[in-house]
Amino acid sequence: MSYSTQLLALMPSTIKVSTRTGHDNYGKATFAASTTNYRARIVQKPGYIRTGESEELSYRHIAWIRSTGGTSITASDRLTMPDGSVPPVLAIERYSDEDGPNHVKAFLGW
Repeated sequence: MSYSTQLLALMPSTIKVSTRTGHDNYGKATFAASTTNYRARIVQKPGYIRTGESEELSYRHIAWIRSTGGTSITASDRLTMPDGSVPPVLAIERYSDEDGPNHVKAFLGW
């Protein structure tokens, strides 16, 4: 699957993704020791999203993350920003093109 070079040019940042593996005895989330780097475009654009339970959550950043093929980024994963911060992932939207999965849009809190 080819990836548009024009779209990649809009993704100058790198986000590190750690997959959630479960939780410890205290209920705290645990993550895989390894991380995967993805090209991304991160913008600061405060806004609100509504959950399935009609709860309104505020987000501060939106990240468009290159995600093709078998890549599966979920809202339970840990996303580390280029500055080392780890904002909560509030929601993930998946987008496809004629070749299949193309990128995900992550809404990041704080």
